[in-house]
Amino acid sequence: MRVCAPSARRAAHLHVGAHNEERARLAEVLLESLQGAPLAEIEAAWDREIDR
Repeated sequence: MRVCAPSARRAAHLHVGAHNEERARLAEVLLESLQGAPLAEIEAAWDREIDR
């Protein structure tokens, strides 16, 4: 097991938090899509997530 310095752990935690926020935003976009968003907007959101 690799032990990280506290600052490295914090940076990794912040990165994961930002990634989770982006996924939450994507989920919101997808939920909104169920209410009639254009297909192109949904595909663009998925493409952005896949490119990560």
